[in-house]
Amino acid sequence: MSLEWPTRIGELSTYALNQAVETLEKEAGGLSPDVDAALAVLRLVTPISRREPWYGQHIDPEDTSVTVGVMMRNAFEAVGDSPEEPARHWLTRMYLPRWKQGRADYYDFLEHLMDPVRSEEEAARARLNHEQAACERSRIQQFLQGERP
Repeated sequence: MSLEWPTRIGELSTYALNQAVETLEKEAGGLSPDVDAALAVLRLVTPISRREPWYGQHIDPEDTSVTVGVMMRNAFEAVGDSPEEPARHWLTRMYLPRWKQGRADYYDFLEHLMDPVRSEEEAARARLNHEQAACERSRIQQFLQGERP
């Protein structure tokens, strides 16, 4: 069976990453403790989102120095405003909050890439424990049966 493997970062999906790790586990797993440890590290990275936030997306695939975030900052400066100072122009007042949130999301994304253990811990905290899940399931069943809690 032949799989199509992504050749560009924009084509990389969680599915493709999981398939690659599974292929490595099947072909090389158990060869040595170092290989198994390396595969475990790759498994830490697989849950991290493959989608880069809009702030860091490149305007031109040939020139990676210009991102949407940089372009927006340049637009603020072109109308005489700075993101660090109170907004005077309508464009800055309208888009500065979105730009600041986008920048925060982008840097959070980069931190997750640099620290996959943090990403795994946050995902574990976000999951419901068994008791919470049972309670939620019961509440939904009661609702669907027309009962009110």
